[in-house]
Amino acid sequence: SATVMWSLGNVFLAKGDFGRAIEYYQPALAAAGDSPDEPTALAAAYARGGRTDEARKILAELNVRARSSYVPRSHLAVIHAALGETDTAFTYLDAAVRERDSLLPFLKVEPIFDHLRSDPRFDALVARVGIP
Repeated sequence: SATVMWSLGNVFLAKGDFGRAIEYYQPALAAAGDSPDEPTALAAAYARGGRTDEARKILAELNVRARSSYVPRSHLAVIHAALGETDTAFTYLDAAVRERDSLLPFLKVEPIFDHLRSDPRFDALVARVGIP
């Protein structure tokens, strides 16, 4: 099922095996419907795996979608962070806090945020969200 494929992609993304993550995310994306979760994960895998043009294409599509429907700001932050655009990622994470984004309670445990944890702004963000 698409959920299993997406979950396996998450495992490989967390392990840093971006090629395998992409292999699992691509079929999950086809079944994603309107969900921004699958394209976000695929874009992050593309970006972290050096396929930045493909990541930017998905980011552009999500930005267009955000004009007419809700795309969590945390999702846009994840892609920008994966692209190495840390300042932009934190701008979106700040917006996510204002929106009470549902991904924020998982900041300390969600592997997709691992590469942001060394930035001092991350601890400040965690404190603003109220995570002990």
